[in-house]
Amino acid sequence: GLATAVEALEKAKEAKGMAEEAKEGVKEAKEGLAALEAKVAASITPRMPHLPSDAAIVKTKADQHLEGTREALFAEILGWARGDRARRALVLAADAGVGKSVIAATLLRRHPEIFVAHHFCLHTDATKRDPKIMLCTLAKQLAATHAPFAEALARQELSKDEIMSIRWNAKEVYDRVLGAPLAECADDQPPKQRLVLLVDALDECEHEDSNRVLDVIAEHFPELPAWLGVLVTTRPETPILKKLADLEPRELKADDASNRDDVRAFLEAGVRGRVVKGAIVAARDAAPCRVVEADVQAALATLDERANGIFLYARYAVLQLERSVKEQEGRPLTRAEVDAFPADVGGFYGEQLTRLLGRKGDDGKATLEGVELERSV
Repeated sequence: GLATAVEALEKAKEAKGMAEEAKEGVKEAKEGLAALEAKVAASITPRMPHLPSDAAIVKTKADQHLEGTREALFAEILGWARGDRARRALVLAADAGVGKSVIAATLLRRHPEIFVAHHFCLHTDATKRDPKIMLCTLAKQLAATHAPFAEALARQELSKDEIMSIRWNAKEVYDRVLGAPLAECADDQPPKQRLVLLVDALDECEHEDSNRVLDVIAEHFPELPAWLGVLVTTRPETPILKKLADLEPRELKADDASNRDDVRAFLEAGVRGRVVKGAIVAARDAAPCRVVEADVQAALATLDERANGIFLYARYAVLQLERSVKEQEGRPLTRAEVDAFPADVGGFYGEQLTRLLGRKGDDGKATLEGVELERSV
């Protein structure tokens, strides 16, 4: 009756008020972040060395993620980030091709409020395996999200020339851009949600029998405050796992049941959603395309067996099938075509190298035209 209607109206007003408060809160948060970014740009960036952006690789890798996969692993990582402050760092170790960088990039895209700073290591780029660059990158990004730290960092005596000089070793840089500022803001109210620094592909910092980024992480990151966690991804190489043993690395194995399920889902989506669909679309202007379901099932079974839990194999297989469909104007998938695929991911690399070495430019030298030896995921 009337009382019910009045109660419903009051609840509607209350809900509207809460929505407006939330909207105002979001607005204030955005304004606060904008002010922090301006402060960093004005008082911190000019005193830092040039820091390369990871935006392109984060986008590329995050775009490769198939929604619905990796959910159990994401839940595990988020459970650690949101709750287990006693465990300062989480080390995710997995072999090449299992998908570490895709996992890292997807976490950055989905949860920027948690994973507030990141550094993607790269073996072929000296700056990306330089611990000083890593430390400055993480410090600058953290400052753009946590005001007390930004204030403390801005008070440090920093000079880009000093940071990169031989007089300052990695420990000195750590003390200046992370250690001292964090100690200064120790008495400030910590964030309600733990913030996380992310370092991807730690193994790619190996150079001339040393890994200086690994040394910094092992020696200094355990000193970080409880509200600041660290997520590290790496291949399970013995020197790295030994040095990070106290952090109890979590190994993601290619033959784990959940990982095999995710690779199978990726292949299913790729073959049915891109290859088969592409063949049908391409055939509209050619002869009608007849897709044989038994061939599709056989192809999926073969690719799943040969991928053996390696996402990189699955991705290469789907891309190669997709190219074949386009080149043959919609020719349907055949079992023979899939049977001719390499037995493992190393076979794909071998095919690319053969194609690379066999492709000559006008001057007779091998060229990289159309060939990309992709960094392992």
